[in-house]
Amino acid sequence: MILATYGDGLYKLLFLGHMASFLVAFAPAVIHPILGAQTKADGDATALARLSGHMAGNGRRIHFPALIALGAFGLGMVFASDDVVAFDQAWVSLAFLVWLAICGIVSGVLLPAERRAGTSPEAGTFHQSAPDRGRTSSSSSIRRPVARSSGRA
Repeated sequence: MILATYGDGLYKLLFLGHMASFLVAFAPAVIHPILGAQTKADGDATALARLSGHMAGNGRRIHFPALIALGAFGLGMVFASDDVVAFDQAWVSLAFLVWLAICGIVSGVLLPAERRAGTSPEAGTFHQSAPDRGRTSSSSSIRRPVARSSGRA
């Protein structure tokens, strides 16, 4: 078993923290779509906005810090592995780059979108406006036209 070659309890403790933070950081990928669909099926727009607000708050306070801890525990595992696992191995460097990319996407795209969805009950929905204007997408107070197909090939 690979863990036995690393030996000490520090590595195993870091591994446990790495796995626990993984579960906490990526739980929204499973839970948010289910809760959102159930709340949307209830038909209460204010409840959906409140749920989105809670999801955004949890993302900032719980899930994003767990994502940071995931990388910190992973780096700790690399440093504690006594050169069995090192940055000169391609999978370690790629994992580090993927973690950086995920942190950037979550902090730059997902968390701001969740925050906007939590402050506006209309966020992310389509509204039918005047016939000559077509469909528009409402995000906060900004209205942008959405391309529509003419039905012709």
